[in-house]
Amino acid sequence: MVASRPLPEVPDECPVLVVEDTLAALHAIGNAFYDWPSQHMFTVGVTGTNGKTTTTWLVRSVLEQMAFVVGMVGTIEYALAEDRLDDAGELWVPTERDPTVHRKSSTPYHIAPYRGKYAVPNTTPGPLSMLQLMAGMRDRGAQAAVVEASSHALSQGRLGGTDIDVAVFTNLSQDHLDFHGSMDEYKRSKLGLFRALAAPAGALRAEMTRLEEQLEALGKAEGGAEDAGAGAGAEDARDALEDELAAVSEELADYLGRKRCVVNLDDPYVDEFRAAAGELPVVTFAVNDKDADVVAEKVSKTIWESEMRIRVNYGEKQLRIQVVTPLVGQHNVYNVLAAVATGLALGVPLDAIVKGIEAVEVVPGRMEIIDEGQGFPVVVDYAHTPDALSRLLDTVRECGAKRIITVFGCGGDRDPSKRPLMGEVAHFKSDMVFFTNDNPRSEEPNNIISDIVSGLPSEVKDRHAGSVFPWLQDRIRVPVSPAPAPQPAPPPPPPPGDESMLYEGISLPATVR
Repeated sequence: MVASRPLPEVPDECPVLVVEDTLAALHAIGNAFYDWPSQHMFTVGVTGTNGKTTTTWLVRSVLEQMAFVVGMVGTIEYALAEDRLDDAGELWVPTERDPTVHRKSSTPYHIAPYRGKYAVPNTTPGPLSMLQLMAGMRDRGAQAAVVEASSHALSQGRLGGTDIDVAVFTNLSQDHLDFHGSMDEYKRSKLGLFRALAAPAGALRAEMTRLEEQLEALGKAEGGAEDAGAGAGAEDARDALEDELAAVSEELADYLGRKRCVVNLDDPYVDEFRAAAGELPVVTFAVNDKDADVVAEKVSKTIWESEMRIRVNYGEKQLRIQVVTPLVGQHNVYNVLAAVATGLALGVPLDAIVKGIEAVEVVPGRMEIIDEGQGFPVVVDYAHTPDALSRLLDTVRECGAKRIITVFGCGGDRDPSKRPLMGEVAHFKSDMVFFTNDNPRSEEPNNIISDIVSGLPSEVKDRHAGSVFPWLQDRIRVPVSPAPAPQPAPPPPPPPGDESMLYEGISLPATVR
């Protein structure tokens, strides 16, 4: 047993190893047991508020163009190539019979079919599961892995035992303040991915400085020495220090040659992420900042596809590539640029980068266009922050939508401070809005709706201030005006076929019925 303090209650026959940091011990013991699985493959870690999932899917496809077997750890799936994995790194199989397997379509309050989907416990699994996943990938021939690094995982040290080769920063905006407490803490968790990657380089540089100072001190001592025997001993010490310095210098050069950081130069927090990268080489991407290594020079967007001309700093040359992708919207322009920059950081040829990005036809639930032959486009998107929802609605409008009907909700037991902001965004950027539930968990659903509604303008809220019903009841079934004064008991219902029949206390015209 490993513990951070003595455990007198544990029987003597059970050995207890007391350590200062049990999490660090778990990473060390787990990696010793599984033989450091992440060191046997290229590993890319992607962090940021929005865009992690799409960026990881694009990077996976780019690496697959190099004929790599690629593992994936993220919100949608844990997977290796075409096979899904469970959180222990084993091939995933259903643990219960699918109750909807014979249904033509799923209905509300019923489980959707397993086909093509299943829930993962966390975007980034716990530290032991992370090691097991990487080991499962390695044992099945993985040569690379792409990992979504959530802020929860980074703040809890879940990736401490994973050897990341390229760290990618997409963007930063408000999210998860229920967990982190403030934007500063949220940002600090994201910076942790870069700081952890830069730390070994910093330690090696500090060791080099220490050895250089010892050599300098030894040289000064030699200059004042008169004893020949003492001089010979000092010469041996100097040779040993020089050999050690050369070894550390070589180790640092090797580390800096293998590790990279990728950052969004347009993000307001980018300077802090570049600083967190320390000495590590940084590849930048942007739309607005033309000094970036990867820049979108021209973008043509429709609701069906995006076409981009991208300028790339490729070694000493500036080259241009053309990318046509069914991923639409300005946010996906940034995701594509992040994938291009990550490909450059990994040394992937430009033609493979383009082919890899264009091979991704859809990322489930991310600006996914549902086409069932209807006369209008339907878009499904994971937008769950004010910034993501705002970008989504702007994108739909820019792509030519004349009328936007938005349906969204906020999850329970999650950051409540973003709910009114999302309600405000949806109100001002949509023509019609339906507020609904998104997994209320342990919260009262009406309280979540009330938080969202609180972001609406006062004139909208005051319009229905006298309603006795919670928000978002069916407008046909319940009144939204002040409750009427008590009335005598209603007469018995009319016989069938009578056009004056009442429905739930409201007289409806035949066209509504």
